[in-house]
Amino acid sequence: MPDLHGSIRDWWDADAHHYDRSVGHSISDPVEAAAWRGALRRLLPALPSRVLDVGAGTGSLSLLAAELGHQVTALDLSEGMLDRARVKAEERGTAISFVVGTAESPPEGPFDAVIEQPGVTWRRPAASSCSRVRGAAKVRSSS
Repeated sequence: MPDLHGSIRDWWDADAHHYDRSVGHSISDPVEAAAWRGALRRLLPALPSRVLDVGAGTGSLSLLAAELGHQVTALDLSEGMLDRARVKAEERGTAISFVVGTAESPPEGPFDAVIEQPGVTWRRPAASSCSRVRGAAKVRSSS
């Protein structure tokens, strides 16, 4: 049986240095960044809160949440993607905790909120991943 996590990790590791230059893969436009900041302000709990970013990639949402004052843990399967996120965080002087791992085995919580850009939900078994991530959060959805 092929190593699915290994294949996915290898693909993202190989793409990490080019990822942010691809259309739609980074939040570099000031208008888009302002829109994301506004959404995070509305949706995340009051400061300071512990936020888990699942499938953090190169850290676009992690950086914005941390810059708003949240304590962010960026989780991603790809060390290469997290390396890019670390560089960006260092350049901005932003503190983020980086964890290499999967949504099926999230880091020890509790977290006040979980954020995720598309990355977890496209894969199978998405329901299993989502339930484990939800278990790491203090606040549970009403569904």
